[in-house]
Amino acid sequence: MNTTTQVFAGLALTAFTAFGAYGQAWNYTVTGTSTCSGNFTASADFNGTLIGNYDQTLNPTGTRTLNYSIFGTRPGAPTNISKTMSGNGGSSGTFATVPVGSYRLTADTNANTIELALLTTNLIGNSTRPTFPVNATVSYQSFLTATPNYSYPFLVPLSVPLGNAEIVSIFVAQNAAANGALTSTGTNTYSFSVTFPATITADIIIQGSQSQSIQTQDVTATGTINTSTGAASVSMNITNVVDNQTPTPLPPNSPFDLPPPTGTGEPAHLLLNLTLTRQQSNTTGNSTLPGAPAPVCFADINTDGGVDADDVIAFFAAWDASAADYNQDGGTDGDDIIAFFTDWDSGC
Repeated sequence: MNTTTQVFAGLALTAFTAFGAYGQAWNYTVTGTSTCSGNFTASADFNGTLIGNYDQTLNPTGTRTLNYSIFGTRPGAPTNISKTMSGNGGSSGTFATVPVGSYRLTADTNANTIELALLTTNLIGNSTRPTFPVNATVSYQSFLTATPNYSYPFLVPLSVPLGNAEIVSIFVAQNAAANGALTSTGTNTYSFSVTFPATITADIIIQGSQSQSIQTQDVTATGTINTSTGAASVSMNITNVVDNQTPTPLPPNSPFDLPPPTGTGEPAHLLLNLTLTRQQSNTTGNSTLPGAPAPVCFADINTDGGVDADDVIAFFAAWDASAADYNQDGGTDGDDIIAFFTDWDSGC
């Protein structure tokens, strides 16, 4: 078998695998009426240093941080001393988004089975990224500030806002076609349930640091289909858990306004140099993915969008490889040739 024939054989094998059961098939593009409602919780541990944003040249009126003194003694500029700090923060909330994506359904009403294949979806879609405030409890070395003048003894841990957690994307990719039973619910209408293997990739930003979690799990999808019109919808639940214990430095010299100890007045203007020592998050999403159907043409074996001589070459390349079970009856014989050329001749 020459290189060209091998290429066509590969295309054919891919096509036959993707098409699955020989029945009515549609490709779906997820419509703008899709929905996803979810819950998000996250926590992070961190440590590092803080220092006033004073700079002798660029910011001479900025805040300076100084060694703690019970008498409140404050050395003059340019003294500005770095202090250690540590803490943990948490965030939680709900979100609602409009997913995007695509999938394929192949319905065999004679065998009362359905195949779900090629599902990919980003549950965040083109929606505004869900963002949740992070509140942290911070412990630190005792210190004084100058401009404004405050005292921060270590005996008083602070509860402070510490930026945001943000969901960048939740991407679900089906790893293999899967089959389920069709249950009649009326004339040409059916419900179904299919469990398929998927890779779920979640990208989340906590305090400016992006973390990616890639997990493989079984996902159960339920749905409905009208085999007359092709109208269909798929619903599914996903869960993604992140536990990242790799130290991750945050952007250096991040500006931060520390509330005054009394709770009122001008904040102390600091620069933080922190490292996340652990990030945890739990994201769940319940999505419904209605699709706009486009009939699948089985004779377009090389899936280039047209039915032409290249598909004939691809078919017989698969035939030479004993892989041209076009009608999916479990064997490669003359019936497959008849079925293929019937579709090919109709230009489907």
